[in-house]
Amino acid sequence: MYPTKHTSVALPEALQQAAEDTIAAHPELGYTAIAEFCKDAIRTKILEMNNSSQQRGV
Repeated sequence: MYPTKHTSVALPEALQQAAEDTIAAHPELGYTAIAEFCKDAIRTKILEMNNSSQQRGV
């Protein structure tokens, strides 16, 4: 298996703080790091956009 490549993403401080606050306020979600939260949010948004495109027939 090949190692996964990673990259960094810069977030505005307010957005980073909002994510950290959400993680802290909702431990039941299971996020232990902001990176996990961000990866999940990006995956969710991509799926949402792809589903929306399919519904429109694009």
